[in-house]
Amino acid sequence: MRMLIATIAVAAALGCAKDRTMRVQDRPLAAALASERPTVPAGTDFTVALNDGLATSLHTPESVFTAIVTRPIMTPRGEVLVPKGAILRGRVVAVEHAPTPTLRLAFDSIDTTHGLAPISAQITEDQAGFTVATEEADPSVTGWDSAIQAPALGPGMGGGPPDEARELVLPAGTELKLRLGAPLRAPQR
Repeated sequence: MRMLIATIAVAAALGCAKDRTMRVQDRPLAAALASERPTVPAGTDFTVALNDGLATSLHTPESVFTAIVTRPIMTPRGEVLVPKGAILRGRVVAVEHAPTPTLRLAFDSIDTTHGLAPISAQITEDQAGFTVATEEADPSVTGWDSAIQAPALGPGMGGGPPDEARELVLPAGTELKLRLGAPLRAPQR
């Protein structure tokens, strides 16, 4: 009987030791998997709607603005990183009144399911009656400027002479189509 109890005790001890070894060996893998931050790749398109209007007559460099994400932004694994309704924060970088009214905008940060994250994005196409003049820039730099210009108006187009003073106005609710210039990563917790 003592022999049976000793054998069971040794087997149990070996089993526990083996189990402990397995758990210790699995910790680095589990830690690596847990530390992998959800990421949306560069080149991903998404749409936002301005919360407040922007205008060349009202805004100056460093004026801040916000916009609402209109659809969730997903990782390649299907995880929602930026939910619908999340806030995108940006600023006016420059305002030009002539020859063509222009607002140069930068997008700085966005709310994610993991907290506030820096963002690098640019407006991708002409829309809502204005044109987009994208500057060559380093897409890995947060902000990555986009220039929005008033449409060209000239004689016969209802605008008078080409140098006539005009204003660029983007009303609240204006949708902007954006493209990530660098991967969007969930902030570390």
